[in-house]
Amino acid sequence: FSFKHPYRDQLLTTMPELVMLVAGETSEKVQATFGKIKQILKKFNVVEPSKEIDGTLKENKELRSTLFELSGQTGVYPQLFRLDEDGTYTFLATGSQIEGMNEVHECVQEMLKQDPDFLKKNDQYQLITDVFKDFIN
Repeated sequence: FSFKHPYRDQLLTTMPELVMLVAGETSEKVQATFGKIKQILKKFNVVEPSKEIDGTLKENKELRSTLFELSGQTGVYPQLFRLDEDGTYTFLATGSQIEGMNEVHECVQEMLKQDPDFLKKNDQYQLITDVFKDFIN
């Protein structure tokens, strides 16, 4: 799923941006999750999100709605998206999906050693290093 942002400047770098949809007005537990997700991404040498969009701000309502539509995850924070230079957003993962990928990463890698087609046969599993491959240092 992707969405072309109508107000995007066309003179941007060719590198995609990693964008995190967050909720500024939320519980301490959810706020702590944002930090945890950033730590997990850092563990896998994924760059910090270049932009955080606060989905609770009125001025971000339209974009937030579009991003929720792309992800199919309304009201779920955080969510990470790829933003291409042409203004197209692509959903990557929710925070809970990232936590899940982190928890099974080593196990999935072991399974891939035994069966290189493991991920093709088990599409419920993904590797952080695959999902965020464009953002690894």
